[in-house]
Amino acid sequence: ERSNEESSSSLNSSNHHHSIEENMLRHVTTLCAFALLLVGTAAAQTVTTVGEINAIPQSQIDQLNALGDGVSSTDLNSCGSLIYNSLCGESVKITAVVMSDPLNSGLSSINSEGRPSRIHLFVRDVVSDTAGSDGQGIQIVDGGNLGYDGLVIGDVVEITGNVSPFNTTMQISPTAAPVVTGAR
Repeated sequence: ERSNEESSSSLNSSNHHHSIEENMLRHVTTLCAFALLLVGTAAAQTVTTVGEINAIPQSQIDQLNALGDGVSSTDLNSCGSLIYNSLCGESVKITAVVMSDPLNSGLSSINSEGRPSRIHLFVRDVVSDTAGSDGQGIQIVDGGNLGYDGLVIGDVVEITGNVSPFNTTMQISPTAAPVVTGAR
């Protein structure tokens, strides 16, 4: 009778040990998949400057000049049009200084909590310290409540988001919370 109990106990212990190994394998697999997702997301972002986002290649300027009065709204209003470069529509990462009050920088309706429904703020790329400020400013429009309302003028932040046109200028719609790296 004892040998049956010992066999049964040994079998239960073996099944329990096997399920622990399966659970550990599931956890390791999940962590590896998450790590690959993070690496894939990071690789998909272009680290750039605001000046590069705002730059129009000379060849496109020449094409616009050649069109003269023949320039149409389709030449001006979407990614791929002549006034935008290849970063339009891309995911980018910039480092910039907050230049305006996020809670008082743009036209946005007030939500039920008395706060703007979207946060608008203007930033200037940190490269303007050495390269000058021409073309180094851009508007950030946070419609996802990612924490941009907590920034203050002078914060140095890393911003990750998608570049898109607004009328004839570029803007960034953040896809992640800002990372404050300093202050000025």
